Amino acid sequence: MLSCVGIYDQTTALCLPCNQAIQTEFDQDRAFVQAIEQAMPPGSAIYQLPYMSFPESPHLNQLQSYSLASGVIDSVKLRWSFAGSSGRAGDLFYRSLSKESIPRQLAVIRKIGMSGIYIDTRAYPDQGRAEIADWSAALGAPPSLMRADGRQVFFRIPALAPKTESAGLSPMQIMLKAGYVADHLGPRYAADWAQGIDFRRGDFPQFVKDVQGLSGVEKWGRWSDAALAPVVAIDFTQALPAHFTLRLIARPFIPALNRQLVLRFGSRIYRFSLRPGMSEYRQIIDLQGETVLRMELQVAHAVSPWELGQGGDRRKLGIGLVELHFEK
Repeated sequence: MLSCVGIYDQTTALCLPCNQAIQTEFDQDRAFVQAIEQAMPPGSAIYQLPYMSFPESPHLNQLQSYSLASGVIDSVKLRWSFAGSSGRAGDLFYRSLSKESIPRQLAVIRKIGMSGIYIDTRAYPDQGRAEIADWSAALGAPPSLMRADGRQVFFRIPALAPKTESAGLSPMQIMLKAGYVADHLGPRYAADWAQGIDFRRGDFPQFVKDVQGLSGVEKWGRWSDAALAPVVAIDFTQALPAHFTLRLIARPFIPALNRQLVLRFGSRIYRFSLRPGMSEYRQIIDLQGETVLRMELQVAHAVSPWELGQGGDRRKLGIGLVELHFEK
């Protein structure tokens, strides 16, 4: 009896107009997505805007969390950019890309083989008018399809070159082919080995795959932080050159005598005696044919300002990195 009373108490009243509105919305979504599917070759990939995380994205103006899922739900033969799990490589890539200029977005999605752009106008304060105008200008044509009530539009992307073949490639390889890398480190910038890494920037060059053991960026560079990882590890998207001159600009946290910086490239280890203040260090590196995709830096006895009575900063600081170059 108690269960029956509870069910009755928690059951909302029937709302036929509400159900009818939901059914109408669903039918219009399905009709629009199926129109796109009929207009596009099977297997076409569709870039969806605005970016929304999955699962549980906050509403954007009138656009609700899972509204962009209509593409996945209502089509069989198309692929959609929405619904990559939050925090994974694809999700981080699309989140970053959506913040770029429209010409930049278009250039990248063309390279990764996208065939169309689906825009839900409910996400925009002006009902998408500016967004549609900008994409129309970038593509040189207005939307090729529009939902009956105008809430969603679709642009077909004219093919300018053969599509990038991504089967069997890792997310990083796909991003490198597209010329746009973005993950938990943020978007990358173009640089070669000689130009190296500028630690005063908030981003990293495209040849950097991952970084561990570094604190956040400051105006002058970044501190190593042994509280995050015992060594600073920099992973690369391609093997280091067989021969190069390492040029490092850095400063130790504590200018004590006999403090050493240890560098590891594969099986090879190099040591520098650290000098007080900002200094430049150079070393000829010969990997002797060894393929090296990781570099490690470590300063023994890292210590926090808190341990030294210099405030509440508990990062275990070893060395401050400013610039790192691999010069041939």
